[in-house]
Amino acid sequence: MTNPQNLAPITVEFTDSTGCVVHSFPMALTPYRQHFEGIVDIPDELNAPFSVKISSAVRLVDLHHIFVTPLLEGLGQKQWLHLPWLLREDISTHRGIPLICGYNRHGNNRFFLGALEQIADATVGFQLDYPHHAAGVKFAKGIFTYSRSFKHDPKQPLKFFVSNSDEGWDQIVQEYTGWHDDHLETRDINILPPTALDPVWCSWYSSLEGVTAEDIRTELNIIEDLGIKTVIIDEGWAHTTSRTIPDTAGDWIVDVQKFPDMKGLINDIQARGMSVMLWFAPFFIGEKAKKRFELQHLLGVLDGKVLNSLDPRLQETEDHLVAQVTSLMSQFSLDGLKLDFIDPAVEVFSICPTSLDLLPERKYTTESVAEGTAKCLRAMSAAARAVRSDALVEYRQNYSNLATRPFATAFRSQDSPFDPDHIRHMVCLLRLTCPGAAIHADPAVWLEEETDLNVARFLASMCLYSVPFFSMNFRDLPARHHLLIKRWLSFYGEHRNRIHNGRIQMLSDDPRFTSVANVGDDEVFIGLFGMDPPHSIDISSYGIARVWIFNGTSRDRIDVSGNGIIQISTRSLDAENAEVEMSSLPTVLRCGPGSFIAISSVGTETENIFSDASLGR
Repeated sequence: MTNPQNLAPITVEFTDSTGCVVHSFPMALTPYRQHFEGIVDIPDELNAPFSVKISSAVRLVDLHHIFVTPLLEGLGQKQWLHLPWLLREDISTHRGIPLICGYNRHGNNRFFLGALEQIADATVGFQLDYPHHAAGVKFAKGIFTYSRSFKHDPKQPLKFFVSNSDEGWDQIVQEYTGWHDDHLETRDINILPPTALDPVWCSWYSSLEGVTAEDIRTELNIIEDLGIKTVIIDEGWAHTTSRTIPDTAGDWIVDVQKFPDMKGLINDIQARGMSVMLWFAPFFIGEKAKKRFELQHLLGVLDGKVLNSLDPRLQETEDHLVAQVTSLMSQFSLDGLKLDFIDPAVEVFSICPTSLDLLPERKYTTESVAEGTAKCLRAMSAAARAVRSDALVEYRQNYSNLATRPFATAFRSQDSPFDPDHIRHMVCLLRLTCPGAAIHADPAVWLEEETDLNVARFLASMCLYSVPFFSMNFRDLPARHHLLIKRWLSFYGEHRNRIHNGRIQMLSDDPRFTSVANVGDDEVFIGLFGMDPPHSIDISSYGIARVWIFNGTSRDRIDVSGNGIIQISTRSLDAENAEVEMSSLPTVLRCGPGSFIAISSVGTETENIFSDASLGR
């Protein structure tokens, strides 16, 4: 429960254009469920430009970890596993969410601060602080901050979600996103087309930039047989002079040597009842692109250096992007686009930074990169839907957030091939921070020698929490791997709406999220992936008819607690059929690694839990 007496004071500071503090006062808080809402009125006499800083000094008691959302280092593999001495993360439309959370070693929240406004250039931070004298450590605090500059006077007060509730940090994040959505004047969230939840295969990891039409055609029969319904033709379809970077990006001319009949290929895939999406990096203009000279007056400039990306603050940039999206969608009769490289910082390409120079000779629709980026993304989304009302649009994790949620149908977890644990971690973070969006796993890749148990762990990590996504050459895999894929995709197909609409709950707090529940209205899906399962799982606490448990641990028992009589259906990794037994809670589930268990309360129909339509044969 939230305890106002234990909530550290929150200070609001306004500084003028010279950096002088001109106003300082405590934030006014009002109760919001078990949390607080803070409202900051802009002083009447304060005129832009000015800055605001929100800060709170929290005593370092039972505080061990920091959670922020930007995931730019190591292609999304950054995570704070400690209390950093100093942390500063820039937030923008295409970079993270304006929130910061401190929690303890067990995952319980200690302090949470999140802003309502998402389309803004802001900064969140944390700093260890204590006086430098012998007794200083007794006064040690962690200072949480949010700061933002204003070039124009804001039209409304600033609003914040604040909490010191003892709930799990993952639950607090979901409370924050719910608070955010409660404040939306219009439900500016995508209504997903049914195809947004279809399993996906893409050509990237299987062929990289060398992909050809023949590579894709050789996989189609197996893709169709496995139950995959969306194909993404990834980077490599357009002509380029480099094998490592698309140096002619911006021209977007089909490489006819590799794709002699692109429209025919797409028509053939769609004739099988599949959707087709095409990779496209809208802001990127390669150094050897023929259009670079034509578009050079639209290229972004940072610290005097001309970048390889378009400046989103220009109306001509928006018009150009709309024309490109319309052309690609119409020319190839596409079902959607995979929009890539909208990252704020990719060293090789210098794409889409969160700040850009203002050049006197240019006419800007806004001086804010955040606002300009949002405007362009909204326009591209509308252009795709003007061609197809059910157009699919996929973003990557670095620019997947509440600000961009209205513009895409799917958010994909960050690059992590061969690593189901990291994929599960990334997927769950997206589920926490982007409710309502279809969440794509990063494309799964494994080799033909991989063990069946590891394959099952990979499939469960995707299918229990996200839209399953693949990018290997299926023809190279053994038949037993195909069987496992078909079983899991069959299960996903039957339960996908519940999986999509469930609420993520961490059962363990560790870097890999080794025990995670996906809690729906009438079913809960639990995956256990650590060396050992949790001490006990309280089945009764969910109060629903059926609980599914995947044993991805190395142990052959799972302790479950609660009250009542249950039916247990257990299907081991290599079994054709399930073993069914009755038991009373608490009990011990005897199941080998890779087993999948369905626990149903007595009175619930259970005869065909593992039929062909559910982990089918």
